Amino acid sequence: MTAAWVGRQISTATFTSTLTAPVVEYALFQKTKAFLDDSGGTIGTTDVSSSLLAASLEWTTGWAACYTAGGQLYFYEPEYLGAEITGKLTLRHDTVGEAELIAAENGDVRLLQLLIEGSALQTQGTYSHKTIKIKAAILYDEVAALNRQDGRSVIELPFTVGDSDSIAPTITVVNEVANL
Repeated sequence: MTAAWVGRQISTATFTSTLTAPVVEYALFQKTKAFLDDSGGTIGTTDVSSSLLAASLEWTTGWAACYTAGGQLYFYEPEYLGAEITGKLTLRHDTVGEAELIAAENGDVRLLQLLIEGSALQTQGTYSHKTIKIKAAILYDEVAALNRQDGRSVIELPFTVGDSDSIAPTITVVNEVANL
């Protein structure tokens, strides 16, 4: 995961020396569960984890600094120009991969959920484990040709995230660091 953050201006302050970095727990791909459902269905129902070999997601927030002739060296305000979310799924060429290939051919909207769970939480509520949950309605950008990867037949399906089925794209992060 990478990110680029832009600040408006710098100001002096007292350095806070009492902060300690939280213990890092990696989100492992092998701990990921993947779900792909039909538009109009319930997201997170059809488990396709045994077919998913790789997934990527690129999320451009759409926020940009708006520089104006306002007499200041820093930008006037942040401006929302529209988000763009794209990605790619790499699936085994099995019954799931073939079904997704047909969905791509038909231009079907698919409901994608990726669920990555880590260690158990000390305080349990809605979630019992440290979690990253990504939910989105996706539309495949092209009908991919079959490829080979590590000796197996695979399907690589690039997609674009849209707003369908009243599902706005979300990423939920569950941890035990209160100030995050």
